Amino acid sequence: PSTHHSMQPCADLTPPRSWLDAPLARFAADNAALVERTRALLDLVVTQPQRHARMINTLSLLEHMGSHKIMATQHSAAIHQPTLKHVAEEAHHAYFMKRQAEKTAERALEYVACDLLAPSSARMYFQRLESATVGALGEQRSARAAYVYMSLIVEFRALWFYGLYEPALKRARHTGPGGTGGATL
Repeated sequence: PSTHHSMQPCADLTPPRSWLDAPLARFAADNAALVERTRALLDLVVTQPQRHARMINTLSLLEHMGSHKIMATQHSAAIHQPTLKHVAEEAHHAYFMKRQAEKTAERALEYVACDLLAPSSARMYFQRLESATVGALGEQRSARAAYVYMSLIVEFRALWFYGLYEPALKRARHTGPGGTGGATL
């Protein structure tokens, strides 16, 4: 065997599992400075049931707004099945999050300021993201291109967030939001 190969780390010899591995790794590196602060905030929030319920309800609102944004921008006669599936998934996520939030709060919640965390920021999220995406696309922008890029950005952010949220739930000995034994998020 060649000594050159034996000196290389195994990771260099392993092909990426997915085309997303490199972008996800870059996303994680670009956001590394936020990890400790976000982890500390999540550790605090998940130990306070009412605040935790408001956070989950805010996530439900974001999922609901995401499904609405897709429906508002992707409504042509030539809509693709994957886009319809995406709308359905986002609506289901909104429902699941709402159900978990209400289970945690032990009461019905609405998408109103007292039942959300940072409601103004949450409501402006998609508008800011869309504005930045359309600006970045410039002349090559289209409703479809903006949808695809925004979806990718949102999914990267969700993977990053849930990668921190799940361990926070485990550290708080939760098996689901509110510690009720429900499914983890």
